Amino acid sequence: MCFSHSCSLLLQVILLLRGAEVTTSCFHCFTTQADRANICKYAFLLGKMEAEDCLQRLQRGFKPLTNILIAFSEIESITNYLMTFEKEVKKNDTLYLPPAWADQFEKKIADLVKGVQDQVAIHPVTPCKPPCGFQKAARTLNCSTCLDEDCWLPVSCALENMDATEAETIFMPCRITFILPENVQVIWKYAKALRVTDMSDFVEIYRGNNLFLSFKPVRVSHIGTYACEIIDEDYDLILRRFYYLNVTQAKNSDRVAQFLSILGAKKPSQIAKEKRIKPSPSTTAAPKYTFLYSNISYAIYAAAIFMVITILVGCLGRYALSVDWETKSPRKHLPIQSQLGHMDTKPAS
Repeated sequence: MCFSHSCSLLLQVILLLRGAEVTTSCFHCFTTQADRANICKYAFLLGKMEAEDCLQRLQRGFKPLTNILIAFSEIESITNYLMTFEKEVKKNDTLYLPPAWADQFEKKIADLVKGVQDQVAIHPVTPCKPPCGFQKAARTLNCSTCLDEDCWLPVSCALENMDATEAETIFMPCRITFILPENVQVIWKYAKALRVTDMSDFVEIYRGNNLFLSFKPVRVSHIGTYACEIIDEDYDLILRRFYYLNVTQAKNSDRVAQFLSILGAKKPSQIAKEKRIKPSPSTTAAPKYTFLYSNISYAIYAAAIFMVITILVGCLGRYALSVDWETKSPRKHLPIQSQLGHMDTKPAS
């Protein structure tokens, strides 16, 4: 056995080449050839295991992880977990004889495999929800191929029909069958009077986070195809739905036309724009308090006017009593007794 630098380097190259021929399932997916070569190089240089034996034990030990699917969200944590295997191998007591050391080596592989299986059981793969949509949450890693797999579903859904009668109020939903990621953007587009799915025929009428388009009320002029698109924070299109709206003219079309003209029905773009503006609490409460305050103000004004009129009447009355209208001269004040007139003023005997 040689321990020189050149011999060690040569051994590592041989192990790397042999490692390329050995598939070790998920361990092979999450580690490099250099990682696996370093493990077997360590065992070989300690004299505990031959290189060929080490590679075979790795392949046999990690075989239970060959045909499992790992949720895309768990890939990073499982990678970090499997990368600890080399450190665990180096914790083996070097005083063990080769057979005992090899047993410890296989035990650590078994513990690692069980840990991965437990994590996969706790965080299972999210199933694909048909009929359409780019469902990133359902993306998986196939350990038998070491490749990512997405739901093989189209991003665009089939065209759906919606029927309505003129003057009705209808809501058009951008229906989803899977869990949306955070921070998505919703775009509504419109192809006037057309039944199409070619996006070149559409014009954008709304952009925001509203999954519903409302028509209050719906009109014959609203006939056409509507498309809703959902885009995630990576600017990937994850869903597109098409709805063909067919509006039937009401029987009493003259009355309906008059009703719509009075109501001032709006275009879908105007309706969508108005839905973005939510009334604030102060706006909705304003009429109530304004009415209350106006009543109080009217009462105060009425009381003030009544008080002024009372004072004026009192002043005019006082002036009238203080003037002798026959001589049109100020009246002299009489003694109190004379003011009493014919009342008996004699003291009681």
